[in-house]
Amino acid sequence: MAFMPEPEKTAVVVVDVQNDFCHPDGVLGKLGKDVSSGERVTPNIVKLISYAKAASAPVFFVITNHDLITDSPAWRGRVLYDESKIICHTGSWGAELYQLDRKDADYIIIKNRYSGFHGTNLDLILRSIERKNLLICGFATNVCVETTLRDANAHDYFPALVSDCSGSFTDEEHLFGIQNVLKYFGYVTTLQDVKQFWGL
Repeated sequence: MAFMPEPEKTAVVVVDVQNDFCHPDGVLGKLGKDVSSGERVTPNIVKLISYAKAASAPVFFVITNHDLITDSPAWRGRVLYDESKIICHTGSWGAELYQLDRKDADYIIIKNRYSGFHGTNLDLILRSIERKNLLICGFATNVCVETTLRDANAHDYFPALVSDCSGSFTDEEHLFGIQNVLKYFGYVTTLQDVKQFWGL
């Protein structure tokens, strides 16, 4: 592992582990995306959360919500926009956590764009609790997880992607996200590395 995330300086940031990204009956699953990495990776995320609890490192759940109020013309213009297929529609089953319990989060952050930092109070809270090392994971590796990690880097945090606690819709996209982070934006680590370093 390239850096040493001491638990007293570290927070775990779990991004977009929600039904629409991870469950076959979610919006993306019904649109034909391969969401099977959600089922494969979520048990590792649960373990990472348990390690954070054991090490007294705070856990953030970053949750995407979208609706006609938050989705600007620029956002809607990226793709052919269908109001009946809004991903993680605010208040919907698809926006609910996938196989995670809200009670396990020390902080819940609601976001409306790819990054967990954009338009949220994530940076404010992290600075207030003096956590500069971030272990970031979730879905999708090459989209919201990577974008959150990029912003963490730009905000002068020390972010690490937990590679086996993250997933994408294809193996190629997942590997591309890992390579991009490792080359430009932060560190890459694994669940076993975290467990070993924290002495668990």
